[in-house]
Amino acid sequence: MVDRETVISKLLEECPKFHSIFDVEDGPYTILGEFAIYLCEGIENSSIPPRDIESSFKFLNNMGNTNDIEVQNQLVVGVLEKFTYKGGVRSFFLNYDLYRLQKGGKFVGNSKRKT
Repeated sequence: MVDRETVISKLLEECPKFHSIFDVEDGPYTILGEFAIYLCEGIENSSIPPRDIESSFKFLNNMGNTNDIEVQNQLVVGVLEKFTYKGGVRSFFLNYDLYRLQKGGKFVGNSKRKT
């Protein structure tokens, strides 16, 4: 389970190829924003293997499924807002729960399930 105290340590644990230039003291919004850019660029230029993309989305879905409102805010402000500016990445999201959340849906816990 992801909560506000563990969000960054869980990110680094579940997505070990992501390396932040920021320190934990810089805060989760900064690090999550950097992660969003890393993920967008990796999807657009195919530099992140599919398995790593899947684990990244699993982590982000876990953030969205938490009852911790602060973690949900970190997801929306730190990550999802960055995704909206990347057209090529947006089309990739059509198969993922995160895109449906942005469009007013809700998380279903399985990135391949249709809602």
